[in-house]
Amino acid sequence: MMIRLRVRRFCRIGWLSAQGILVCFCAPGLLTVGYGQTDPVRQLIARLKAADPDVRQRAAEALGNTKDRRAVEPLIATLKDPFSNVRRSAVDALGDIKDPRAVEPLIAVLRDSYEDREVQGRAASALLKIKDPRAVEPLIAAIDVTNLRELEALKEIGAPAVEGLIAALKDPKSSLHDRAVTVLREIKDPARSSP
Repeated sequence: MMIRLRVRRFCRIGWLSAQGILVCFCAPGLLTVGYGQTDPVRQLIARLKAADPDVRQRAAEALGNTKDRRAVEPLIATLKDPFSNVRRSAVDALGDIKDPRAVEPLIAVLRDSYEDREVQGRAASALLKIKDPRAVEPLIAAIDVTNLRELEALKEIGAPAVEGLIAALKDPKSSLHDRAVTVLREIKDPARSSP
């Protein structure tokens, strides 16, 4: 009987010990799964402040590919980067993420007379992707600056752009007039598609 009792105790102690050993060996393994790893979006955001402009540009491109909204504010800050290739990538990334918070900063890029035309054209394309009605008036106002890309953006915005396009028809420049008519037709708003 004594032997059976000892066997039972040993089995009970053995089972508890096995659980303890399992916890001791597995818990550190579970902890190290996440140890040393950081969020890739945060890493890319940190790279937006790197000294090398190529690193900043690649980080902006990668953030656009993630479409993570946490990147919007850091990308907006990158619109002030001294290198135009970094600004271009930031503008493209903001267009890919399509967050409405980017509309006003992209409009500012569009209006910036010191900005190069390529960045301004990309800002128009980014606004096209976001499709926010707040962009209608600035796009029409910037038509001469960025080679009429804005009219294409207005076509994508659709019906909210119709009033602004009708106002653009009053512009004395015939190329603008003809292009505005074309875009109005492509919007296919039956009430206002003809000038």
